[in-house]
Amino acid sequence: MTLVQALVIFLFLVRRQESPRFVWMMTGLVIRMAQALGLHRDGSHFSKLTPYEVETRRRVWWAVCLLDLRASEDQGTELSTTGSSVDTKFPLNIDDADLKPHTKDMPPERQYVTDMTLTVISAEMCDAMRRLMASSMGEVPPTAETQICLLHDLHGSVDRYFLKFDVGGKSIASRCFSTLARMVVSKMNLILNLPVLFSSPSENHSEKIRTKLLISAIEVAEYNHALNSEKECRHWRWLFQTCTHWHAIVYLLIEISRRQWSPIIERAWTALHSKWLIPLKFTNQTERDQNSRIWVPLRKLMAKTRKHRVAELQRLRQDSWSAIQLEIDDTKIPLPASPVPSYDGNCGNIFLERWRGLVAKPPQIENEKRDIGIHTPTTVDTVPIDWYNQFTAPNIMSSPWTDADPSSGIFADIDMNMDLDMDVNWYEWIESAQSMEH
Repeated sequence: MTLVQALVIFLFLVRRQESPRFVWMMTGLVIRMAQALGLHRDGSHFSKLTPYEVETRRRVWWAVCLLDLRASEDQGTELSTTGSSVDTKFPLNIDDADLKPHTKDMPPERQYVTDMTLTVISAEMCDAMRRLMASSMGEVPPTAETQICLLHDLHGSVDRYFLKFDVGGKSIASRCFSTLARMVVSKMNLILNLPVLFSSPSENHSEKIRTKLLISAIEVAEYNHALNSEKECRHWRWLFQTCTHWHAIVYLLIEISRRQWSPIIERAWTALHSKWLIPLKFTNQTERDQNSRIWVPLRKLMAKTRKHRVAELQRLRQDSWSAIQLEIDDTKIPLPASPVPSYDGNCGNIFLERWRGLVAKPPQIENEKRDIGIHTPTTVDTVPIDWYNQFTAPNIMSSPWTDADPSSGIFADIDMNMDLDMDVNWYEWIESAQSMEH
C-alpha cells in the first residue's frame, strides 16, 4: 500500500516535467498494483480490515482513479479503472481526528466542512468525469439526455459541498479548489459537445447550443487566468499549468470569427489574450518551427479572427443602430459565471464599457433604447450569486490582463494578409496539440 501511495504522488508531480506517454505507461503499472491489492473492491467486503484500513484504501483508490483520468485525457485512451468489478465507495467526509488506526467503529459523516471535504469533492467529480468520458468513448454515442444527466451529476458534486457548506470561503486552498472545480465543469461541457460540432461543421447547429459552449469556453479561459494570476495560489501554479485548454482556445477562435462583434464576443477575445492560456514554453520560435503542423493552422485561425474583428468594429462605428441592437441582444445571453474585475452585477461591467469605447457608442444609449420602445430584459444569470463571491482576493484577475494589447504575445507577428484557405479537422488538431504539449 505504501509503495502505491508513493508512486501515485510521484506521478502527479512528474506530469509537469515528463512526457504524458511516460506518465500514462507508469499509471498502468500503479493501477495493476492497486488492483493486485484489491483496492478496486470496497474494504467493507473484507471483515478483517479495520475502519482505518477501509477508509485508507478508499482514499488511495480514488487518487489512482484521478491519475488514470488525467493520463487517459492526455493520451486520448480509454480508462483502466472502470468496470463491473469496481465498487470502492467514496471516502467519508470526516476530520482526521475522527479516525485512528485503533478505531473500532466507522465514524458517521459530518455535515460541515472537514479535513476531507475537498478530497471527497475531488473523488465525486472524478467519478462523474469518468462516466462522461466512458460514455463519449463508447461504440454507441451517448444521447443528449445521457450527457445532460451526467453533467447534472458533475454540477451536483460541486454544488452539494461548495454551496451547502460554503467551502469557497474557508481558506485560500478552498477558494482555489472552488475555482478549479467550476473550470472543470465548464471544460467537460466543451469536451462532450465539441466532437459533434467539429465532425459536422457545415450543419446548422442550434445557436443556443453554440452560445452555451461559447460561455463555457470563456469560463474556462477566465477561471484558468484567475487560478494562475492569484498570488496566494502561486505555489500551485505548476499544477494548473500541467494542462493547456486547447478545446476552449480553438472554440473561442472559431466561434468569434463567425459572429457579429457584440460585448460578449469582445470578452471572449480578451480572454484569448490571457498570458496564462497558452504556456510560455510554446511561445518561442523554435517550438513553433518544430511543430508547424500545430501552429500554422492555429495562427491562420487567429489571423482570420483578428481580420474579422477589425472589419466588424469598422462596420459598427459606421452603423450605430446595429451596435445598439447588438447590445440589446447581448443582454439576453447569460453572463459567464467566471469572475471579472470591476463587475458588481448592476453596473461597471468592464467588458461592456470596453466594447462601447471600441464602437464609439454615444453615452445616451440607455435612453435611446427606451425611446424606441424596445424592451431590454434584465441580464439573466443561470449561476447562483454565491459563485461570484467564492474568490474574493483583490488580485484574482489583474486589470492589465483586461487592458491587454491584442497585438502582443504568441500571435503578435501574425501576417494579416496570409493565405487563409484552410480545411482543418479541429478535433484531430486538438488531439495532436495535446500530444505535443510535453
